[in-house]
Amino acid sequence: MTIAARRIEPRSLHHETATVAGLEPDGRYRLVPACLARRAASCLVAPADGDTVAVAVRADGRDVWILAVLDRAAADEVPTPIAVEGDVTLRARNGQVRLEGDRGVSVTSPRTVDVLAGRFGLMAADAQVAIDTVQVVGKAMVSRIDDVRHIARKVEMVADQLSQRLKRSLRRIEEVAHVRANVIDHVAEATYSVRSDHAVVTAERLVKVDGKQVHIG
Repeated sequence: MTIAARRIEPRSLHHETATVAGLEPDGRYRLVPACLARRAASCLVAPADGDTVAVAVRADGRDVWILAVLDRAAADEVPTPIAVEGDVTLRARNGQVRLEGDRGVSVTSPRTVDVLAGRFGLMAADAQVAIDTVQVVGKAMVSRIDDVRHIARKVEMVADQLSQRLKRSLRRIEEVAHVRANVIDHVAEATYSVRSDHAVVTAERLVKVDGKQVHIG
């Protein structure tokens, strides 16, 4: 790009088109015809090699800006990068912000992703979560699930009170089961059955068996 000195207002601009030929270490872009240009703050799409861009040139030739990417050289091969320097705030006053992708939406950060909301809703046909450490703090939790399967090497639970209401309960323990309590009360409306190769009942003071009929042996 040949920029000639113009006998007009130094702050006036004229516009041209150019082709991106590369990126310099200082962040300026090499253009064809020959010129170095900075990306304007309003140009959100990061130019790539071969892109056709709209350029604004100050009349004195000292400053050149890329205003917009007009045509992508590899639009069908690579995603369009929207890139800015520093922090970014996307705000809709008196409205909603929506992100929609026909093929998906991905959020990636090497550091922190925070979600703050008065109400948070998540709906998906299928969800997969892989996390090294999870901490959940809340006042109440209600879940309604048809099938639940937990697979873990170790589970620890601490609670003031645990209540369960079940139609059927089945537990299979391959090795040892320990129960330690101050008082244990088992009530069966029909039959209470205990089967074992060896059964030992030990009490320091009293062992009592009470029933209309007691069969031993």
